[in-house]
Amino acid sequence: MDQRRGGRRVRDQSVRAGVVTPKQLSSWCRWAIVLIGVVAAVITPSSDPFSMMALAVPLYVFSELSIVAGRIVARSRDRQAA
Repeated sequence: MDQRRGGRRVRDQSVRAGVVTPKQLSSWCRWAIVLIGVVAAVITPSSDPFSMMALAVPLYVFSELSIVAGRIVARSRDRQAA
C-alpha cells in the first residue's frame, strides 16, 4: 500500500515543482496502461487473467487519481500565483 502512495506522492511533488504538468501525465496515459499491464503480468503469481486484472485495475485507478490530484495541485498553485 505504501508503494502506491509513494508513487502518487512523487507525481504530486513533481507537479508542484513544475517538472511535469497534468497535461503531460494525461498524454502518457496509453504508455501507462501498457506498462501497468506488463508489470501486472510479470508479478502476478499465476497465469490466469483474473489475477492480472485484479492487480492492473487498482494500479490504473491510482494512476488516474494521481493525474486528478496533479490537476488540483496545479490549479491551486496557479491561483496562488495570480
